[in-house]
Amino acid sequence: MLEDPAMFRIHIVPFSMDAIQAFHDTHADIVILDTSLFLPFEHILDQMYQYNWPFHVLLISHEPHLDYPKKDNVFLLDKDTLSRELFHEIIERIRQHSSSLQHLHTDITFHWNGTHSVTIQPDSYHIVVLRTFNEDHALDAAACHTLIAKAHPFCNLHLIHASDSIAILYMNRSQIKKAFHYAQLSSLVFQMLGPKTAMLYKENISWKTLQTSLEEMVDRIPLLYFLQGESKSFQTLQQSAYMPARKDIKKQFLLLLQDFLDSDIESAKHILRDMYMHTIKASYDVSVLEYVRMHLQTVSFLFFKESIDFAGFPSIEEELAWLLDSGLFTPIAFPSSSLQDTVTKCTLTLYREYHTTISLDGIAGKLGLHKIYVNRLFKQQFRQTVAESLHILRLQEAKYLLLFTDEKVYNIAASVGFNDTGYFIKTFRKSTGYSALEFRLLRENKEEFRTHYARIMEI
Repeated sequence: MLEDPAMFRIHIVPFSMDAIQAFHDTHADIVILDTSLFLPFEHILDQMYQYNWPFHVLLISHEPHLDYPKKDNVFLLDKDTLSRELFHEIIERIRQHSSSLQHLHTDITFHWNGTHSVTIQPDSYHIVVLRTFNEDHALDAAACHTLIAKAHPFCNLHLIHASDSIAILYMNRSQIKKAFHYAQLSSLVFQMLGPKTAMLYKENISWKTLQTSLEEMVDRIPLLYFLQGESKSFQTLQQSAYMPARKDIKKQFLLLLQDFLDSDIESAKHILRDMYMHTIKASYDVSVLEYVRMHLQTVSFLFFKESIDFAGFPSIEEELAWLLDSGLFTPIAFPSSSLQDTVTKCTLTLYREYHTTISLDGIAGKLGLHKIYVNRLFKQQFRQTVAESLHILRLQEAKYLLLFTDEKVYNIAASVGFNDTGYFIKTFRKSTGYSALEFRLLRENKEEFRTHYARIMEI
């Protein structure tokens, strides 16, 4: 593949040794020369063969039906028969002799009385991600090669990665048959792998952005659960996606906490199920999923001093099923109804207002109780003080905002209840071992970020 992502414009110029030297100095792949009337054509050919020029040469002849010794990198075009079709034919012949040009497609513009140019661009790619939820159909290399063979009549697929349930493939735009449509491919996929399969594809990706596009696709693999039996383009998904306001997710969590602390476990489970099946599905956005996970992780730690390993779930469906059956929905035992009432009100106030500058004094004031009494009951129930819980809630939200948004650090500090940015930076470093900017840079290395995300978000 070419190292230079720029578009190559190769102009037809009069033959001269100066022109040849210029092409040589710029390391041209193809040279197109309009042979001068002042120089015998045979002399031009003699010079070419004598110096064994390293590039592919297209000579435009003013002498029809000229015979010349055939050479792999020299092609003769007759001015009178010059056409777009002939150019394509010549370019294809050149492509066969040049590994550096095999991944190119050409767009040819030809005006004999004006500018004569061949535009050669890097090929674009189409990425296809498949995921099957059918245990009877594995997506291993053998299955992928069978799919590639069956798809060959209309597109040339190449395998990037294959596992038991996930496969990533790509194809070159220049190699796709003219009549190709993704419906053909998805029909073949569902026929081979069954209806419990999802297909996501992204079209027209330049080689320069191929890696980034691939990472975006991989990031959304967990959400392919929602595409079972469907084939959608990444672009369509992005157009229909929206980022639900974080305050809406917080509202849902407040309702979940209310039901949970009131021991209405079934209602709490219903809210969580609704968050997974509607809030996350409606967004098709990994950042939304991670925001929900962040809150679940925080609640699990505050109530039970346990962390949830979200990395171990092969699908969103199994993640939700595990959560609904986990200890996260174990009813909390309160020694008395008065303690339950106070702790519930304190927890809900804490969760509702941790993004403000509220403190233990403010929470106790809202409850009409003394702060020492409130703090003692809260610590008795959850083995940590109100201030410690407030600190965890604020820092977890700050971590999320640093990783999944581009908000300025001072805005993040203010949005999670710190009215002093300097104090926030100092507190953040003490808690995580990173400065806020260093922490944000962790997302730049996608592979490391995915591998260590659980540790990064650890409380």
